[in-house]
Amino acid sequence: MRVLHIVPHLPPPYEGVGTYAAALAGALGGDARFLVCDPAWSGGGNGARAIPARTAADLLAAIEATGETGTALLHYANYGYQRRGCPEWLVAGLGRWGGRLVTIFHEVWASGPPWRSSFWLRPIQRRLAATLARRSESLATTLEIYAGMLRPWSHGREIAVLPVFSTVGEPAAAPPFEERARRQPRVAAGS
Repeated sequence: MRVLHIVPHLPPPYEGVGTYAAALAGALGGDARFLVCDPAWSGGGNGARAIPARTAADLLAAIEATGETGTALLHYANYGYQRRGCPEWLVAGLGRWGGRLVTIFHEVWASGPPWRSSFWLRPIQRRLAATLARRSESLATTLEIYAGMLRPWSHGREIAVLPVFSTVGEPAAAPPFEERARRQPRVAAGS
């Protein structure tokens, strides 16, 4: 099955959401395509292409150019798609697209004190997240707290909580606890 992954960035450089998307695509198998929503990205390979500009029209043209009309997996991290966390162009473009949308929310919205922009932008971020949640056929997130934030717009659909997996990997075998060497905690100078 071919799936189009829509991501804010893709390695290189290595960063959380893009690395997660690449690892997930590998784990799912099949033929993955990536649409990178960073016009400055020039990584190439792996069926990846960057959109030329962050506009709804450019997003739709880029999706059409991939030949994908079936399913898109959006890795949503609002600050990855727009500096202030309000990617209206992304939500508008996906609202006009006719395919099946599955969204993994890596972020939902920010909050903060009144002297921070996150306080004032939170209503816009909430509206965008609600629109995406309603538009998406399936929802997933990386944290249970995000699932709770999204539930009012899920219309009773299950929200899968998929914790972030380690991109470092795990050891093949770990020695039993009693066989491990003891280590003394380091004490900072002047403590």
